[in-house]
Amino acid sequence: MASSSQPFSSEEAPATAGRFNLADELVACREESEYRIPNEVNISDLDSGFERTQLLDSLIDSLSLSPSSIDSDDTFDLARSLLKYFASLNGVHRSKLVDAFSSAYSIQLDAATRDLELDGIERYKEHAETLEKYAFLLQWLIHAAEKASNSREERAAAQANGTAGGSGAAKGRRKTTKKGAMPMLTTASPIEASKNLAGWDWQQSAPQILSLLLKSLRLSTSILFPLSASRDAFVSGCVLRPCLLLQENEAHLKVQSIKLGIFKVISSAVKNHGQAFAVQTSIMQALAYYEHLAEPMAELLTLLRIEFDYERLGDDVLREVAVREFGGLDTKSPRSFARFLVRMGELSPRSVLRTISLLLKHLDSESYPMRNAMLEILGILIRELTTTDDALPGAEAGSLDDDDGRHGPSAATAANGAGGNDGNADEQRGSTEARKRQVEQFWSLIMERFLDLNSYVRCKCISVCSKLCELPAKFPSQRNQLVELSIQALGDKSSSARKNAIALITKLILTHPFGLMHGGELDRDEWNKRLEAVDDELKVFDGLLDVPMEDEEAQTEDEDNDGEDEGEDADKTPRKNKPRRSVDLQALAAQQSKLSPVEAEKLVRLRLTRRYYVDALTFIEQLAAAIPILSLLLVSTNKAEALESMECFRVAHEYKVPGSAAGIKKMVHLIWTKDNTLVMEDGQQLKGIRSRLIEVYRSLYFEPVADLSPRDNVTRIARNMIERTFGATLAELTSLEELFSTMCTEGFIHDDIVTKLWSVYTAKQPIPASQRQGAIIVLSMLAVAKREIAAENIDDLLQIGLGRLGAKDIVLAKYTCIALGRVGGSVKKVKGALSDEQLRFPMNHRMFSRLCGAIQWPSMSGEWFSLAENAIQTIYLLGEQPDALCADLIKTMAAKLFGPSGPMIKAGGEAVSVPPTPAPVATPATPGSMDRQALAFSMAQLVFVVGHIALKESVYLELVEREYKRRKAVADEEKRLRKKDTNRNVADNADGAEATSKGSKETTAAAASRKASASRKAKGSKDSDNSGVGADELDQVAGNAEDEIGEVVAEVREKELLFGERSLLAVFGPMISHICSNPKSYPNEFLRRASVLSLCKLMCVSSSFCESNLPLVFSILSTSEDPVVRSNIVIGLGDMAISFGNLIDENSEKLYAGLTDKDLGVKKHTLMVLTHLILNGMIKVKGQLGEMAKCLEDDDERVSDLAKLFFTELATKENAVYNNLPDIISHLSIGKHAVDEATFEKIMRFVFTFIDKEKQAENVVEKLCQRFRLTSEERQWRDIAYCLSLLPYKSDRSVKRLIENLAFYQDKLHDATVFKRFSEILAKARGNRAAGGASAAAAAAAAAVGGGSSNENELQEFEQILEQARAHGVNDVELESAAKAKLEKARQQRRRKASSQAGYRSTSGSSTASTASLSATTRSTRKNGRRGASIAPIEE
Repeated sequence: MASSSQPFSSEEAPATAGRFNLADELVACREESEYRIPNEVNISDLDSGFERTQLLDSLIDSLSLSPSSIDSDDTFDLARSLLKYFASLNGVHRSKLVDAFSSAYSIQLDAATRDLELDGIERYKEHAETLEKYAFLLQWLIHAAEKASNSREERAAAQANGTAGGSGAAKGRRKTTKKGAMPMLTTASPIEASKNLAGWDWQQSAPQILSLLLKSLRLSTSILFPLSASRDAFVSGCVLRPCLLLQENEAHLKVQSIKLGIFKVISSAVKNHGQAFAVQTSIMQALAYYEHLAEPMAELLTLLRIEFDYERLGDDVLREVAVREFGGLDTKSPRSFARFLVRMGELSPRSVLRTISLLLKHLDSESYPMRNAMLEILGILIRELTTTDDALPGAEAGSLDDDDGRHGPSAATAANGAGGNDGNADEQRGSTEARKRQVEQFWSLIMERFLDLNSYVRCKCISVCSKLCELPAKFPSQRNQLVELSIQALGDKSSSARKNAIALITKLILTHPFGLMHGGELDRDEWNKRLEAVDDELKVFDGLLDVPMEDEEAQTEDEDNDGEDEGEDADKTPRKNKPRRSVDLQALAAQQSKLSPVEAEKLVRLRLTRRYYVDALTFIEQLAAAIPILSLLLVSTNKAEALESMECFRVAHEYKVPGSAAGIKKMVHLIWTKDNTLVMEDGQQLKGIRSRLIEVYRSLYFEPVADLSPRDNVTRIARNMIERTFGATLAELTSLEELFSTMCTEGFIHDDIVTKLWSVYTAKQPIPASQRQGAIIVLSMLAVAKREIAAENIDDLLQIGLGRLGAKDIVLAKYTCIALGRVGGSVKKVKGALSDEQLRFPMNHRMFSRLCGAIQWPSMSGEWFSLAENAIQTIYLLGEQPDALCADLIKTMAAKLFGPSGPMIKAGGEAVSVPPTPAPVATPATPGSMDRQALAFSMAQLVFVVGHIALKESVYLELVEREYKRRKAVADEEKRLRKKDTNRNVADNADGAEATSKGSKETTAAAASRKASASRKAKGSKDSDNSGVGADELDQVAGNAEDEIGEVVAEVREKELLFGERSLLAVFGPMISHICSNPKSYPNEFLRRASVLSLCKLMCVSSSFCESNLPLVFSILSTSEDPVVRSNIVIGLGDMAISFGNLIDENSEKLYAGLTDKDLGVKKHTLMVLTHLILNGMIKVKGQLGEMAKCLEDDDERVSDLAKLFFTELATKENAVYNNLPDIISHLSIGKHAVDEATFEKIMRFVFTFIDKEKQAENVVEKLCQRFRLTSEERQWRDIAYCLSLLPYKSDRSVKRLIENLAFYQDKLHDATVFKRFSEILAKARGNRAAGGASAAAAAAAAAVGGGSSNENELQEFEQILEQARAHGVNDVELESAAKAKLEKARQQRRRKASSQAGYRSTSGSSTASTASLSATTRSTRKNGRRGASIAPIEE
């Protein structure tokens, strides 16, 4: 029979001449458009679907009658024609064609198998050509269907992008025609194409065809096709290649039946038909070019190993992967291979173990995905080696051998022994020690990656260790190293690595191995007690053993220093060899043999227990060392880190890790975090920090315990809430209040808990004071959310806290006052609102008498001032007329202090004795009644009460003003409503009269009616206009009235409160000023502090009083030695700046002086006050930001953090940092405020991060360059150059400005540091241009086209100019130095010459004087005789 593709057939052997050549047909079929069929039928030219159906039915009938009819040329040509124009067939035709080929091929396969069994080989060979044709048609069908399916998906994608319309059913059904491809259904509309393809689903037909291909591989191809070429064409070309084509489509692998069919066909081809090399090549290509095939290829190799018992291909693929190189810039291919390796390790760990010695080279690969994959593989292998007990010689170990093949105890021996004998492999597998060593090697390799350069690898390393911690094996030797490495990773620069490190520490706590004997708690004190108990028991055994000790000579110095060089010190100070006491092991063994078996067993158990306790304490100490770092990460700006830290502290607190309680207490401040929404990060949903905090506190303190009764659970929760207040600071109590009030609002606190708290507060039996205080603190916090909690128990508050118990416990009374203040409700003020929803009580309520009585309790405690402050606060919060009550309080306290001796003044209609200038404390006004200390404290109490009442009275005046305005607004609204009702009644009466007139005069003409209507409309319009004018005038009058109210209240505050004739406070103003101005006369600490604080409060009331006493306050600020006084003044000045900004702004430099205060508290308060004032525009910055910048490098971390926060917030203001930058540089670089260069550089490095705008950078460059010409000190040159190097230079304009101003700094380049900074600028500019990418390239191309020099050329020229200027400057400096040296030498020569001349003149003068003396002596000798003649020469 002649082949239809005979023109394309290659030359065959004589025995096969004229046969169907499958290999040639496969080659020719690759180009469908050029493939020629002798009796070809162009299906696309058939317009009628009926004709296509007829052709298809004829083919089906032929194949149905006899599958061997495919050998007929007409039938075979028709079948090939249908496949060539497969894209033109509709869905029904395609389905029929698939069914026809499948059924006919299946029948033919069965017939061939049957003939082999019944008729022998010769009959079997007759089916060869028929089977080849069916295989050829089937593979063509797969290619055609796959091609049509892909084109349909492309059209669907185009439609999704909006390029086509139509129904959803048509999406994915349309086909595109590529150049050279066969015609497809493109002429029809999308809806018509969808209808034509109805009934066709390729993915449903694919499993049937794959099963047919698998069935065809059961043939004895060696008998059918004796030639290897024909056999390969059948197996590889018609069976294997179509399956490889199908797996390239990711959608097919998502269908389990298709994926499994593909894998079985490929596995059968490898196992039974020698296609291992072809499949190995295809796997490597698939991993290189198809990312979705990474995991499926590993699953294929696993299926081949398990179901087909063929694992050699997997080993070969792993070896080929092991020798493959991956570059650092290649991203796609390494990811695919990495995923393949990881999946291979999960499915076939023993196969990976055999080649691990080869794969380990990828741990040093340049591609980080490969390093990640190797880390995961090492973790998988550790899990495999530890969870599988091969040491037991049972069926379990044998089953592993049967499944996984051969492996060795170490990577090298396993890989090399893959082809060794089974006996050695079994012996190696049974070696527990070898397995242990291998696990240790893998652990060491993993731990090395904690220091990998890539953060992703470090994160992967930590996550692998976290997974390994969950294994049953606890790895005691590696666990301590893991803790240390995790603590080091907490300081990693990558936030992801830090987050994973926190998670690893949490996992280490959860899975620690020290919970077998005493539970899982890690309380250090308890473990120390247990260790001490074991040591005591061991001492008893030591006494029983009585082991003799022997002297052992210590090692010589040479032995100690073997292989080491200790240096000169060791040679100079040799150590003395002292005998050392050691245990005689032989004697110890002899003594132990004398013990009874029970005692010996107990001794061994005690020693093991001791080691267990020591390891536990080591682990606890390691965790305790991590707590401070975790506390810092709690407030991290990275949300994931903060959440992980919260979870870690929750777990640590449950396990009682030392220091975890402090972290839980610090965590409460996170309640102020604004973020409370769910966000997506790395595919995970993260809760808000605020909500997570509530969850943590609920799980720790509010979750009921299953073993306790409901009553006991309520008691436990109430106790937990109270204990949170023990030792809490004011900031912690404020945050705790927000947390508890939020939880109460959300319904997390049951009413039974509130009842229990009240029972603790009102308990009659004696209980610790801290418990009662904690109960009322918590109740006051809950009352913020529900005022009824306090309002329904006022009697208890008055009876307990302000009664007998409160008098003994000032702290209890203070918090009782706070709880009373919550009775009125905590309504947030709305700006501009006039309504006051605060609940107030009449002044005859007994709570006010109790509050005044509490203020007058005799006390010498410093807590009294806090009690008085809160009591006055409560009076002004709840009282209807608090000013009258407070006036009586002041009079009463003044009368008790000064007695009747003081002058009488009238205030409020009553006389009170108050001295205008009190006597010094040293001379009490009432001798004998109070001692000095009590008198001073009483005076401090009075002064404090006066100051706080003055401040609250000022606030109360604002409430009065708001109430007046509210009443005015209500009256105006009522007047408007009455006028509106009056206008409505008038309008209704007018409408009624009109109706009556219309009824009585029905004959009125239409024109007259229209005229009357128009008249009414005009009148109404006029009335409306008049009404509008009246409303405007009324609003204007109302506005004027409100302004008058405000002016009156301001006048009262300014002139009446402290200066009015009838004002009680006016009496005490001079007295407080007198006390403050005479510290030596009033040395008591409480009195000085209260006086200064009250003076500041009084200054916040009136600007006149503030202005007159401001010099006194500044004097106290600069001279007082008490840091509390200075802090109070700083805070008071901040309040004054809010009220009277101009007064403080003029003296702001004195306020800035607090930043240099020696006391840390004063410095922090000053910084906070200035931050608030500057950021809110209360004071103007006048060049003092340099002092704020100094705080950036303060030794105290809190001050440094506050300063950083200030500059960060200041940077949000428009150009605020930029405008003050020159002043900051000048302040820190020159003058008395200058700092050292290292500190200057650190500060500037932070400040310049806010100069991020390009225009700002350009201007800063120009300003700094101009500074060079005004400076002569080299220190300033270096500072300016360093500031220039901090700028980003993102654009060419900044560099251009630098080049333009070269003249200002070129003579400074001889300084090495200055030149280094400019070199850094050049490097940064080049780096920015390199990162600019296409824009920089385009600019360079444009410059080249224009004939000008490119930017790089400009930088090179600038660099050359700098080098030249530097060289010239160095020469000038050398010449100048030489000239100076020469001048100095000349000066020295002149000086020596002048000195020598002076010596000559001195010698001449001396000689003359000697001669004169000699003459005088001679004359004297002559006169007095010769007895003195020899004296003068001797003296001379």
